[in-house]
Amino acid sequence: MGNSFNGNVAVVTDVTRPVGRAVAAILAEEGASLVVNDPGLKAPGTSTAGAVAEAARLSGVEAIATREDVATMAGAEALIATAVDAYGRLDVLVNSVDLRVDRLVHEMTPNDFDRVVAANVKATFGPTRFAAIRFRQQRGGRIVNLTSDAGLGEAGASSFAAASEAIVGMTRTVGRDLGKYGVTCNALCVSDGSESAAALAVLLCTEAMPHVNGYAFGARGGSLYVYANPAIERSIHKWGIFTMDEIAAQAPNLVASGLPMSEKLEGRVAIVTGAGRGIGRSVATLLAEMGAAVVVNDLGGSVDGAGRSVGPAADVVAEIRAAGGKAVASYESVADYDAAGAIVQTAVDEYGRVDILCNAAGILRDRMVFNMTEEEWDTVLRVHLYGSFNMVRHCVPRMIDRAYGRIALFSSVSGLGSAGQANYTSAKEGIVGFTRSLARELAVHGITLNAIYPGANTRMMATVPEHVRHRPSGGGASEIVGSLEPEEALAPENNAAKIVYLCTEAGGAFNGRVVGTNGWAMSLYSDRRISKSIHTTGAWTLDQLERLVPISLAAGLTNPAPQEPPR
Repeated sequence: MGNSFNGNVAVVTDVTRPVGRAVAAILAEEGASLVVNDPGLKAPGTSTAGAVAEAARLSGVEAIATREDVATMAGAEALIATAVDAYGRLDVLVNSVDLRVDRLVHEMTPNDFDRVVAANVKATFGPTRFAAIRFRQQRGGRIVNLTSDAGLGEAGASSFAAASEAIVGMTRTVGRDLGKYGVTCNALCVSDGSESAAALAVLLCTEAMPHVNGYAFGARGGSLYVYANPAIERSIHKWGIFTMDEIAAQAPNLVASGLPMSEKLEGRVAIVTGAGRGIGRSVATLLAEMGAAVVVNDLGGSVDGAGRSVGPAADVVAEIRAAGGKAVASYESVADYDAAGAIVQTAVDEYGRVDILCNAAGILRDRMVFNMTEEEWDTVLRVHLYGSFNMVRHCVPRMIDRAYGRIALFSSVSGLGSAGQANYTSAKEGIVGFTRSLARELAVHGITLNAIYPGANTRMMATVPEHVRHRPSGGGASEIVGSLEPEEALAPENNAAKIVYLCTEAGGAFNGRVVGTNGWAMSLYSDRRISKSIHTTGAWTLDQLERLVPISLAAGLTNPAPQEPPR
């Protein structure tokens, strides 16, 4: 290409990572002015950024080395400000921070989980948030988020898998938030040591492919590929709400399972968080109807997480008991590790065991990424992603002891991209990666995990603005309300039998899957799968990719939020 970035300014957030260094080197060769950062995660006493900046200056471009902790909002803001203050603009952001601390989940501490999620996910959100402000003003910019394929299911790496897939989910939404301003955001799942990955990352930073926005690419050796978003691969349907007997008869067809087993739940003990209202309430009452003793957990707060009340959980417990079932209320927050432990202890104290976890607790704090505050980001991640970890971490040791467990973690179709929900989509798609990894890790103990894409006319759905609900490229809520089914199909109760089935012995045929329960169908989603690929025996160069990618990997891709003319 040759000097294709002359006059452009690029920030690379972590050049201690080999692919980050390689990206910075190619950008310098192509004429970009650089700010290269060493976040100090891997070698606290040294600065790799200084050496990278010096090499860039020797090649004839301007370069500044920084040492900012971009997992903090102050550090992220300072990094972006360094580029703007020094060069007057910003054109490219490559988020390349990478940290993993692998542990089996029942040995993982809250600090282990937080360290990995913060160092990867928040360290991607922070620079993106502050760069987005500048890109929006300039009406142009390129963001590439370097992540990994761990979220497709790497055993023993559940924290890193959660973080990796959270970044993919965030990428899809940031693309939708910023596309109309001429900004693109794409993810690249890499194996460090791939020279070809760096060349593809830089190509995604050029102006050559404005239609490529919100996609996940991959690189391994000389193979480069683009992923198709997860999609429904099989469904079962009926006109009206499924009963448990109907689900038990038909659900095995989704996974071609073997001999049928009991779908009854007598003697089982279940915890349902977020069970005071909506879908969680319907799941809790059906679990009790099927014979399980249920811990009905609900903080009793508003949709944005403010306030608390004992009323919702207490009312559901009263309803279950009036029908002859067993239930006890719990009012703690899943967002707090010790409080999550208290929820599990309630089950043990009352019923002596834990067999089933349905984690449905959730809140919303929606905002376009360039306006989102740290509190809005942190609060949503704490409830959804950290809450899933907290509950799983406390339940799993008890399930391992009994060599049995069923876990359903509520995710959302919003994780496939939903404008104005970067925090929510990151958390929800992070849950998918977390689920896939743990399904492989825990199967040997008789424990299965699945992620749920639910959907209904609930309090949370009611907060979504009408124009977003019906926007063709809005994703999330628009996928649900765009259904051709009648209005009654969106009742929360329609989700319950499908989710409760996954909590039965027979439901163990599903493991590590994403199951859609919206409306009158039960659907099995595919994983994020390679749709196109290119290969070479050596390493791809930028010149080669400039010619080939537009007619191969990028062919047929469409921008979910095309650039709009200035108003």
